[in-house]
Amino acid sequence: MKWSRTPEAAQRNLVFGLLGFVLALLIPLGVILSRVYGELKANVFYRYQDAGGELALRIDERIATLLQTEEARTFDQYSFYSVGESQLLPEKAVGYSPLSSLPPPSTVPGMVGYFQLGPDGRFESPVLPPFGDSFIENAPPIFEPTELRKRQELKTKLERTVASANFRGTNPRSVAPSKKIAELNLDTALFEREQRGLSKKQDESVTQQALVINDLRNTRKTKFGTWNYAQTIGQGAANMAEPDLLTEQERRQTKPFPTEGMSVGKLNQPKIMSSTGEIDPFQLLRVNEHLIFYRKAWIGNSRYIQGFVVVSSAFLEQTMKNLFLTTTFGGVGTLLIAHRGDLLESYTAPTQTSLEFGSSSAAATSKQIVIFRRNLLAPFQDFELVLTVANLPIGPEVRVIDMLLLIMSAVLVVGSFGIYRLGACQIRLAKQQTDFVSAVSHELKTPLTSIRMYGELLRSGWVTDEEKKRSYYDFIYAESERLSRLIANVLELARLTRNSVALELQPYTASELLDLVQSKIRTQVEAAGFTLETSTPPDALPETVNTETDAFSQIIINLVDNALKFSKDAERKQIILGYRSDARAGEITYFVRDFGPGVSREEQRKIFTLFYRAGNELTRTTPGTGIGLALVQQLASLMNANVSMRNQSPGAEFQLTFKCNHRTGVGKA
Repeated sequence: MKWSRTPEAAQRNLVFGLLGFVLALLIPLGVILSRVYGELKANVFYRYQDAGGELALRIDERIATLLQTEEARTFDQYSFYSVGESQLLPEKAVGYSPLSSLPPPSTVPGMVGYFQLGPDGRFESPVLPPFGDSFIENAPPIFEPTELRKRQELKTKLERTVASANFRGTNPRSVAPSKKIAELNLDTALFEREQRGLSKKQDESVTQQALVINDLRNTRKTKFGTWNYAQTIGQGAANMAEPDLLTEQERRQTKPFPTEGMSVGKLNQPKIMSSTGEIDPFQLLRVNEHLIFYRKAWIGNSRYIQGFVVVSSAFLEQTMKNLFLTTTFGGVGTLLIAHRGDLLESYTAPTQTSLEFGSSSAAATSKQIVIFRRNLLAPFQDFELVLTVANLPIGPEVRVIDMLLLIMSAVLVVGSFGIYRLGACQIRLAKQQTDFVSAVSHELKTPLTSIRMYGELLRSGWVTDEEKKRSYYDFIYAESERLSRLIANVLELARLTRNSVALELQPYTASELLDLVQSKIRTQVEAAGFTLETSTPPDALPETVNTETDAFSQIIINLVDNALKFSKDAERKQIILGYRSDARAGEITYFVRDFGPGVSREEQRKIFTLFYRAGNELTRTTPGTGIGLALVQQLASLMNANVSMRNQSPGAEFQLTFKCNHRTGVGKA
């Protein structure tokens, strides 16, 4: 690859090279990070999905536990009377059903009450005997009037709720308009994609959950056996049109028989009957704000419907919400409970914003990510659990990756910037060194050519005029002095750069140093066609400064030479050399003033840089090598002095400031 020789092109190529290098790192790094973040996101999704599956299992287990007690209830407990047996006595006695208590004795949350529908469709409840209201009013008091009124109100409420149910079909006769879960702003893309791409680990987890679900389902089977029940006068049996679950032989073996029962007040004495039958598992219907759990009990050819009614919100809150809030999902997500597409409940942690249907809040309008959804076990097979989050929670692994990415980005940016700065400095240094070699070659070649030309003229004897000879000798001397200063600067710079130089500083008064140096520069100034003016304070202080005479002289000579070069076209061809003292600050400042154009503000920060020369190398007419002022700064630093520059009107003034010793000393020349 051919690189351009110009510094601008080289710097441009450096930028392009660094950009290519950074892109070559960022592209594969971006691909890797994308895959890593995708895997971490999938892991978080699977972790919360597993939590959702565990929650569904716990809810199924909770419901199964609640229904297990209800499944164990005997056929006769759903009537006001119940047949009791004694292990000590062979007789069976008729007593009150345990479900006749008020409130009903049940652990099912939101319990309203129990009911039973006879084969003829007549409604009964354990809270009252199965007789007409007129009979109850004329019968001897069994309950207090207040309690009787409560029982009648409860029975009426149960009867109205059950009347709205359709136990033959799949849908209730009356369900209030519900919110549709399909109308919520749910994002199911991630859930559907991850469901299709489940790994082997997730497949095994799902299989294990299915086994647990099957175990729970297998515990709910139809029960067969022989039950005793109390039959009252007027309570007959009616054949149902639904298919029988008993065989004909089993039906022929069904033999109801009367047994003497115990008296209950002055009511008609129920007869104890015994029959073989079967009871199906509980099923579920939703009617408005209630849930109706019911089972079919078959006694002979007669079908009874037994069950209980619960308040939907209370039951769902106790069986689902409380379990949801105890999971890892409870603090970050939302649990939606739907029945055949209708949104029933929405649960969130108290610190989270609830997802309200039809709300204009941010939580409702922002898209909710679906993490988990599944239908529950029977009898809740029509109920669906949906777990959502506004944003997929960030795991600790992502924070570690983010921190590492931040560190890598900082290292890459700082490293690239450092490489660019280093490369740019090297390019600039190479350019300065090239310019220095070119300038030194020019500075050496020009005076040598002139010296050689004038020397040949004088040697050949072609110049006979004594005045011209004198001017030629002066020119040769001046050029020799300039060559000597140039070589001295180069050698001194090489010495300072190569070795750690320590100058031997000695105390000198300000006037001694000024007298020492002005004799050396007067010839230089006058040879350039300038006049030299010295400036000293009227009341010179006797304080001394620590310096080294050769280094001090070289500093002043370089400053004067720089002033002569840049003020050669000035109208006032004068150089002012002097010093001023500041007793309060304890400083003595030497200065060299010219009346040229001065130095621009942009170049004031660069003029003390090694190899720097103001202007364009191709159009520059001012001679110089770019090492004079840099050498001045280094020598001043070795003498614990400070070099500065400020523009005057007109011209520029270079200052060399020393700290005073506050004692008089005698210098050595």
